[in-house]
Amino acid sequence: MTQIKSRQADMAEELTIDTATISGTPSVIGVLAENPVMIVFDNQSTTSVGISNSTDFVWRTFPPGEGIILDMVANKGLADTFTFKVGTTIYATGTAGVGNFSVSFIFATVAP
Repeated sequence: MTQIKSRQADMAEELTIDTATISGTPSVIGVLAENPVMIVFDNQSTTSVGISNSTDFVWRTFPPGEGIILDMVANKGLADTFTFKVGTTIYATGTAGVGNFSVSFIFATVAP
């Protein structure tokens, strides 16, 4: 019989990049230290920013001021779990602007 573990939410440190440092070459925003349950991509800058987990392509381009929230639990489909893996690097591509692009997420921990 499988034991169900109680889970609690915790917040990971926000990953940010100053868009003044972005060029046509992919720049690292940060690395996911945990498996996100919910993740927020937020362009708080004056320029469009493309993001991906690869230097080979752009997954999605965010115009200035746009953000999205991905609920990894609600969108799991038929999978038992669905999330980004720990150690995933998030890259930004675009032209220099003013302001930041941020990635924020919460993750589940085992309750004491």
